[in-house]
Amino acid sequence: MKRFYFLRHVDVNGYSGTGVVAEGVIFDFGYGAFTWLTDKKTVTVFDDMGDIDFMHGHGGKTDIIFEDDDKFVECQQAAREIKQKRKAEERIEEDRKERKREQAKARRAKKKNEAIKT
Repeated sequence: MKRFYFLRHVDVNGYSGTGVVAEGVIFDFGYGAFTWLTDKKTVTVFDDMGDIDFMHGHGGKTDIIFEDDDKFVECQQAAREIKQKRKAEERIEEDRKERKREQAKARRAKKKNEAIKT
């Protein structure tokens, strides 16, 4: 089994950005899977590395960096930072939603109390 990262130099579609944009694994029997390191959490399964390079390599605009590549550790650290940032953003968003729920609950309680008083 070999791990890899997509190191994108040019964002052809304007969606994934540049730098380390995905991480994945190739299984010993040839199949593999990868996930984007964007806000859209998806997993894609593919039959072989040729398919993945054809679909996402964009003619050399994205390098596929394997564990034995000198750039792998750098990509690994970048992916770790991206995931930490994403988790922090998710916590902020969840906190914002919780505050909105609490505010809505407080408004309902206030309306209920006002209705009881009248």
